[in-house]
Amino acid sequence: MYITFYPELLYSINMEIREFSVRHTGEHLLIGSLVRRVPGSRVVRVVHEEHVDKAFIESREAVSWEVVLEAAREANQRVKEGHIVSIEYFDSLEEAKKRYPSLRAYEERLEDKTRIRVVNIGGFDFSACKNPHVENTSSVGLIVPLRVSSVRKGLYEVVFISGSEAVERVLKDTDILYRISRLLGCSREDIMKRVNNVVEELNLMDELRKEYTRYVLYHHPVHEGRVRYLFVNVRLLDMKHLMSIASNVMRERGIDVLAVVSWDGDKNSIFIASRGVDIEEFKSRIMEVAGGSGGGRPGMYMGYVEDVDGFASYFREYFG
Repeated sequence: MYITFYPELLYSINMEIREFSVRHTGEHLLIGSLVRRVPGSRVVRVVHEEHVDKAFIESREAVSWEVVLEAAREANQRVKEGHIVSIEYFDSLEEAKKRYPSLRAYEERLEDKTRIRVVNIGGFDFSACKNPHVENTSSVGLIVPLRVSSVRKGLYEVVFISGSEAVERVLKDTDILYRISRLLGCSREDIMKRVNNVVEELNLMDELRKEYTRYVLYHHPVHEGRVRYLFVNVRLLDMKHLMSIASNVMRERGIDVLAVVSWDGDKNSIFIASRGVDIEEFKSRIMEVAGGSGGGRPGMYMGYVEDVDGFASYFREYFG
């Protein structure tokens, strides 16, 4: 029997194992630093996806982005210093903890409790782990945290990347920051200050947009037909705010059917509501006569239309 070796395949496998080892060592450095900063915290699960790693951490205290960033700074300092990564074996978890009191181990996930494999990183981080690791922390290259979020009370998800993925991400983010600074007309150091100013202006615009929406609903003419109706076709209304005040507007202005069409910069959003009038038959033909998409509950419809004139004609024929 002849066995054929493919150097390219062997190289690819070795690179995958190498990257896998880098990611696991990066995980130990970052998460080890993080749990030391958050008293009473522990890792209950780690998920390795194609491009990112996720650690789920149980903690009584909040795991904030600031704490994750501090942990990342320490982890990358350990990478820069180049610490030896060694492996030791123990016959029991108790024996391993006796040797290393600060050992991190998720006992529920240990498959063989009679042979505990401990990864010792530079004499400052000890973890029971079966996965491959690099021989020196300098091989990790770079560790970049991406985000932290609360899954539920007491459980947090930390997403991060290590090695070549981290380097590519930093280059991508650097490009984004450069482009943003050019758009805002400021240095990268002043981006946050400029963005905060923009956010304040946007918040003010949102308030003005709400007032504008309210003014339109209360001052647009109401029509008498088969029912008393209000039909509004005005650009850039705040549809979310509109829906929150629609019932009050209809009651206070004595409106039976309210229909609003508003261009939002992307599409013509629509909202329809009734008060004591059956509009289900009317709703059933909206997409047929005006295109678009939508849905809702009895007495209400929301979505968008492609043919505003077609929708307006259909509405006035039906209710006028």
